[in-house]
Amino acid sequence: MQIKAIFDVISEKESHEFKLYHSYTPKTEFFILDENGEDVKVVGMVIKKEPILKIITSAGVMRVATEHALLTKRGQVFVKELSVGDILPTQTGDLEVLEISEDGEEIVYDLAVDSDTHLYQDSLGVVHHNTFHVEKTMESLLGSPEGPDAKWRHRKGEKLSPFGLYMDLFANRDNMTIVYDDSDSVWKDPDSVNILKSAMDTYPKRTIGWTSRSTMNVEILTNEEREEYYQKLYNAMKNKPEDVGTKIKLPNKFDFTSRIIFISNLKPDKIDSAIRSRSLFMDIYLTKEDVVKRIKSILPFVEPEVPMDTKLQVLESLSQNGGELTMRAVTAGIAVAAGGFNDWERLVKEYT
Repeated sequence: MQIKAIFDVISEKESHEFKLYHSYTPKTEFFILDENGEDVKVVGMVIKKEPILKIITSAGVMRVATEHALLTKRGQVFVKELSVGDILPTQTGDLEVLEISEDGEEIVYDLAVDSDTHLYQDSLGVVHHNTFHVEKTMESLLGSPEGPDAKWRHRKGEKLSPFGLYMDLFANRDNMTIVYDDSDSVWKDPDSVNILKSAMDTYPKRTIGWTSRSTMNVEILTNEEREEYYQKLYNAMKNKPEDVGTKIKLPNKFDFTSRIIFISNLKPDKIDSAIRSRSLFMDIYLTKEDVVKRIKSILPFVEPEVPMDTKLQVLESLSQNGGELTMRAVTAGIAVAAGGFNDWERLVKEYT
């Protein structure tokens, strides 16, 4: 069954009208094949309108959004980065990409699956990657967020003033992806929210502005003068950040073509409704059983020198504790258990 047909069936069965960029968790339990041909549960569905590429393979034709990710022999790549000759592995054999062409813009259909790898197959057996688990997905697709040549930035738990946010958006204004992870201070300041409304508007190129004594009016400059000014500003950010805002000022406005991802534990009503309307908004609620399952799936990558049996014992102990179960508590518990204490289980329950 094609992925669009799945959406049609769920829409009819659950009387649900899919809206652009609004994630939906289906009430009907159903499964799709993962990259190994095993059944995995579908936990999210979303439709988007995006540019399309027509991909002719040795087994048939695919029409896929440019920003979607596929599994190839050279790893996971965005569709827009596919090349003729790329090999797409499937359960029934490898497919070769024979031809790629632009094919307009239209509605596309995406699924999220409950698996450790978050990969699923389409009707041709081609393996897709969904958009959950942002940090690992970004690293697998775009590499490290560090350094001058990085294609994305990761702001983990950073407190950002409105002007700090404005400066960060300027520094990463051109075709970047910025992930703000637990940076919830921005939602408490109306100036920050207004900046984000401009940055996250629905146009491909947005204009962000801040007019004050701390900014430079670049509208009076020619394009050449403006680019020269920006270069001086970049150099100051890199070599003398204390000069930014004093000896050399940020521009009073700039064009922004990057993307923003927010990861937050806040409830939806704590996030500005205008921001939500400009976003692909996913509200994920996990039961305690879901939390245990999720933590168990990533335990092999936590404190790898500690035996897996010990880590599972810690998880079991904390899951029976009655309090809120978090990954931080489990990590702390593993450290206590690995410390050689005879009464580690009591210490874990009382102090983590």
